[in-house]
Amino acid sequence: MQNVLSRRESIEKLFSSTNKTDIYNTLLSLSKETNPLDKGFQDERNRVIGCQSQMFVYATNDNSKIYFTIYSDALISRGIGALLAKIYNGLTAEEILKLDIAFLKDLGITSSLSLTRSNGLSALNLKIKSLALGFIEDTIKRK
Repeated sequence: MQNVLSRRESIEKLFSSTNKTDIYNTLLSLSKETNPLDKGFQDERNRVIGCQSQMFVYATNDNSKIYFTIYSDALISRGIGALLAKIYNGLTAEEILKLDIAFLKDLGITSSLSLTRSNGLSALNLKIKSLALGFIEDTIKRK
């Protein structure tokens, strides 16, 4: 759980200003840090339903740690994806399911977003948790 706390502290430092313009600039900066997602993975199975822009998330499991590649055609949405990847990448499925990202509200991030982008953040978070649950289900089936 220490790993999760240090991630939260890192995000809090990144978004130290609650100024809407600063938050958007930070999201735009994060969007430039994303890895591209192969077009072969940009399909309905990986699409985030409920996001206004086209957004896709692909998850891999490496030694019980889950890593997400998130792509969107919109820069702010891509920045939101990069933010959630910073929070969740490298955690176990159980840690992902337990982690509450309500602290993003305290940082002013969710209130700075338009309603559609805020819905997209929630939809992406739900998709990530669903993928984590899928990894747990697959592990149980293999036993």
